[in-house]
Amino acid sequence: MPEHIDLSPNPKSHIKTLSRIGYNLDSAISDIIDNSVTAESQNIFVEMDVVDQKAALVIKDDGYGMNEDTLINSMRIGCKDPSDIRGEFDLGRFGSGMKMASFSQARKLTVISKIENSNIQSATWDLDLVERENAWKLIKHTEQETEGLCSKFNIEFGESGTAVIWENISKYNGYPVTELQAILGQDLASLKSYAQLHFHKFMEGKRAISFYFNFQKLEHFDPFLRNRNGYQEGPSQKFRAKKGGSIELRVHILPHESKLTKADLDNLGGPDQITANQGLYVYRANRLIISGGWFGLTRLSQLGKLARVEVNVPTSLDEEWSTDVKKSSLEIPHKVKVKLKQLIREPITRALFPKSSQRTKLSSLFKYQAT
Repeated sequence: MPEHIDLSPNPKSHIKTLSRIGYNLDSAISDIIDNSVTAESQNIFVEMDVVDQKAALVIKDDGYGMNEDTLINSMRIGCKDPSDIRGEFDLGRFGSGMKMASFSQARKLTVISKIENSNIQSATWDLDLVERENAWKLIKHTEQETEGLCSKFNIEFGESGTAVIWENISKYNGYPVTELQAILGQDLASLKSYAQLHFHKFMEGKRAISFYFNFQKLEHFDPFLRNRNGYQEGPSQKFRAKKGGSIELRVHILPHESKLTKADLDNLGGPDQITANQGLYVYRANRLIISGGWFGLTRLSQLGKLARVEVNVPTSLDEEWSTDVKKSSLEIPHKVKVKLKQLIREPITRALFPKSSQRTKLSSLFKYQAT
């Protein structure tokens, strides 16, 4: 009989690997926000401040919350099978996002949650404890300790909700309090710009979610500027996927920069960034995960600088599109690339250059550039 040897990863070493998975502050916080969206929250609050002379982050929502068992399971590393069928608006993937995103930025992760007609529950991962004990020991707080945490971080719930708290945030350690507030303010401004773009579809429509950053309501930013003068809607295409759901492709032509307001230009990053960010805008369950780039379909050029192609992909295609744990990269299947090539060649040129002589000449150039 063969011998079976347990080679479970060493916690002290494992945590160092998990904390270097590749998040930055914006993408890590957005992964936490994904959970609030999935919990059907109507309001999501992000607060960055100094608490007890140290930087702290709180992300709170009024979603359906968790009971004790669900909370403990959600703190487990990789608590979901990535091949499980997801709901239409379930932004999760591996069940690891909250922990991996948090560990990439903070040494201490606390989750406080409440469901209707139940007491508040809380638990903490303290990586200093994990390394000291060399064991995955989760701290489950008592009711009194949970009340103390809520008081410390000014957390109040209605009928239900969840709060994620980061403490001992690595990038802010060592700064004096006098400098910390300014640094947090800069990072908050960057995060607001990131969120208003990547979650813009959740901030509009009948099911709109209100996002608040340090108590200021965030306005969405449409990367296609559909409500601006000079916007042109290009062709669109929709086709069924074998594993369920539909893939939607839609071409957008931005207004010329001469027709844009200063605020629009600032949000787009200026003329140079308009050119740099041409290309595909890929949404997974309405959450923007790729913003710009042609994925080898054509070269970056002045010809297509105002062209942006919206690609909407359901969560059922995560495996086929090779969505990663951060939900920040993917691989476009060959059959979708073929459809995209057909979609972006002639229509973009026709929209940008309506005169027939220009259209014929420049259409040939665009086709030559396509791979």
